[in-house]
Amino acid sequence: MHFSQRDRNGRLLAFMARAAQRPEPRVAVVNENVSTHEGGGALLAEDVNVDAASYPTVYGVGVDQATALLVYPNGTSSIVGSGSSFLLKLDGDTPRKCVEGAPLSIARVEAYCIDAAYADTSSFDFATWRGVGGLNYSYAVVNGSYVGSPYGPSCRSM
Repeated sequence: MHFSQRDRNGRLLAFMARAAQRPEPRVAVVNENVSTHEGGGALLAEDVNVDAASYPTVYGVGVDQATALLVYPNGTSSIVGSGSSFLLKLDGDTPRKCVEGAPLSIARVEAYCIDAAYADTSSFDFATWRGVGGLNYSYAVVNGSYVGSPYGPSCRSM
């Protein structure tokens, strides 16, 4: 449960908010396995078809240790292992404050949690940003503090 137990959500959100600050399209991969500890990885990608007047929509994926989210060429995915995967979305029109040296604020983070304990009945479709068999929830960040749980209701209590 590396992502959720070690509270890596804040790190992922900071990367996502920073990614939305830049005008050029990009994909950034953060693989925690390369750092000084073992663990899961996170993938960030932005939607490049967004009105230039707004922030780009940014997507993030956090995966617990001993867990993998398998993404297939058609955009569907399935989970294997023993933990959960957290799929996050910051819409382009979501108000946010991401300034160096100041606490992060994000008005709304859309999230979906999928757990390997329900792998036979759970999936997520990246093309439509919808899942089956998991938990859909949202939360906010105000001056660096969560309003609502970043991990939602426990995926294990579905």
